[in-house]
Amino acid sequence: MVTNTASSSGLTGVALITGAGSGIGAATARAFAAKGVSRLVLVDFAPAGLKTLEAELQSGGAQVLVVQADVSKEAEVKDAIAEAVTAFGRIDYCVNSAGTAALGALVETSTEDWNRVMGVNITGVFLCVREQSAQMLKQDPLASDSTDPKRQQRGSIINLASILGTVAVPGVPAYVASKHAVVGLAKAAAVEHAGHGIRTNNIAPGWIDTPMTNNAHVASVLEAQTQPAKTPAGRAGSAEEIADVAVFLSSTEASFVNGATWIVDGGFTSL
Repeated sequence: MVTNTASSSGLTGVALITGAGSGIGAATARAFAAKGVSRLVLVDFAPAGLKTLEAELQSGGAQVLVVQADVSKEAEVKDAIAEAVTAFGRIDYCVNSAGTAALGALVETSTEDWNRVMGVNITGVFLCVREQSAQMLKQDPLASDSTDPKRQQRGSIINLASILGTVAVPGVPAYVASKHAVVGLAKAAAVEHAGHGIRTNNIAPGWIDTPMTNNAHVASVLEAQTQPAKTPAGRAGSAEEIADVAVFLSSTEASFVNGATWIVDGGFTSL
């Protein structure tokens, strides 16, 4: 059970998380709830994980809206945002965590796999950022998050990129390309919306212990390049460690962080 507590991070608004059914998305929902966020919107294409997380968060006192949606589908993204606003009146902290991958050498990557990965990882993120930003532009800054007018914001959007959005390894060309695009999208959104009190940032995780990285086939392709033993930390990161960064970046404590990509990889890309 995740119990809501008084927030030390000034988080009094509504959180929306895509890819919330497992891994980093689920950990982020729990982290928001633990910091006192009492209204959460959980979005995922798979309902099973959402229902389990919904029950857990509700048992801790949170109001939870579950939305089954495929972020690569424009109509479903629009409907998800509309449902959130109907339920809670606004959205303040968005974490776009939904993602997928296709494994194989560049010359072996099918157009179908390429389009599938791009559809979720960049078109899906674009659709989410566009619709989230459009809603945030309509709403007043959330004064209850900070007494300092300079720090008040209409909203914070965080996209889950990857260290493979800053470097590359063999075997996942569509994933690498899509995550590089996510890095650029956040910069574009940041410069357009900063003057309106909306911040857009990325988190670029390294090797994180999640259901996707625990897949044996994924591990066989990627682990040789990014295995935990090769990081200065000597281990994989946890989903909770990424979620903690997401909560911080969502808060007004990070009010001057915009258009940035925070690498959270145990030092791997410093080698």
